[in-house]
Amino acid sequence: MKRSLFATFALFTLLGVACSGDGPPSPGSDASPSVSPGATPPPATATASPAPTTPAADTPLTWTITRPQPMPADTVFIVEKGCYQCDGPATALERVSTAGVGSPQVRTLFEATTPGTYITSLYVAPGGHDIWLFVCTAGGCGPLGPASADAKQTLHHSDDGGITWSEVAVFGADTGIVSVVAGLPILSRGGVDASGNPAAVYFTLQGGRVITTPAGAFPVYQSGGSDMLWQTEGNTKLRKTDGSIVFESERPFQVAGTPASNASTALVYWRETDPPFALGEHALIDGGKAIRTIKGGDAGFFIWVGGWIDGTRAVGRAGMMPADVPGATGPQHSFSIPSLINLDKGTVTPLELYGPLFSDAYIGRNTVRAIDTGDAAGGFTLRYVVTADSDCLNVRKEPAAASGILRCFADGVILWAKPGETSSDGITWLEVLGPDGTKGFASKEFLAR
Repeated sequence: MKRSLFATFALFTLLGVACSGDGPPSPGSDASPSVSPGATPPPATATASPAPTTPAADTPLTWTITRPQPMPADTVFIVEKGCYQCDGPATALERVSTAGVGSPQVRTLFEATTPGTYITSLYVAPGGHDIWLFVCTAGGCGPLGPASADAKQTLHHSDDGGITWSEVAVFGADTGIVSVVAGLPILSRGGVDASGNPAAVYFTLQGGRVITTPAGAFPVYQSGGSDMLWQTEGNTKLRKTDGSIVFESERPFQVAGTPASNASTALVYWRETDPPFALGEHALIDGGKAIRTIKGGDAGFFIWVGGWIDGTRAVGRAGMMPADVPGATGPQHSFSIPSLINLDKGTVTPLELYGPLFSDAYIGRNTVRAIDTGDAAGGFTLRYVVTADSDCLNVRKEPAAASGILRCFADGVILWAKPGETSSDGITWLEVLGPDGTKGFASKEFLAR
């Protein structure tokens, strides 16, 4: 049972599908964490032990769950909410963020409130600034049930981290968003292959250019990058769009995540072929071979990567229960926990995004889709939230009231600032970086930590 649930969920994850929602998304508000509905999942038994030191690259590791840690300061996560170990719709998209100190702030970016409307697919770019989602607004759009003739889906887009949204286009029931490659949204729709068999067709939103894919290809969900990855030949090969092989294995495998910065890198995994379908091992692959192998985990243990910090550290979610975590208490069943994943050490560190670990606030999917920590190289490391009282905050070219306006960011948008202040015209200015890459100066009066 665990295996079938996991496999079905993995299928939706690979396509970027996260069903349900409501009509056009509207800005939410900062709020305390709320309980998400979800069925009681089966147990996991990954073994917790002290964190190992970094071994040689060819030394196999065993997954280790470490003590839980608070969410890092000045960090932003985009989290998909919904039921756990099910094919049900995503119930919400949240932003969880921290400043220098204090508890994480939770803001609902989108939530299903209107009966009969729901998200059918979504894509979140690295950093969580660029978000695309399809919302079923008429009829039945699938994918959990048959589509109706009157079905309509509206494609929505946000370039400021989910605070403001625009309606891009309306499609029928068989269209979804798969990825964004080199700035171009890639959509899929129903079609047929050369033999007349049902097969998906992949095409660009702008211009409708059809993408020629490797034969029998199935897209791997990934956040951005210059190319897409495809599983082929019964999930025994991972290929680029041009057909070149990134990785191959005699045993069928699945992909747990790929960093946008490198189309030759992926975290893959194998499960045992017989019940209870225990998780056999993960491998971080690069250059066509495994550079790190990590073993362990039973049928209830899983890892899914939603955002990469660098080539070997990522954030995502992992299946675990209180008995697996040093010092933890709570109901002894499996939870889907936001986690820091260190592939150099083979460690999974649970993160306390919603207060004490294994409380009711952790019931549900809790899929981390993206992480943002500003731009350390550029010096923009301090997280601020626009507090413009339902208006917007001007970002100007220079720290002066008469300077040209680059963009006006809505109330609730996160801007990253450099340490230090500048005063002129009776205004205290911060040098800031916007979610769309805008760099300029904004009044500190309308920015909150």
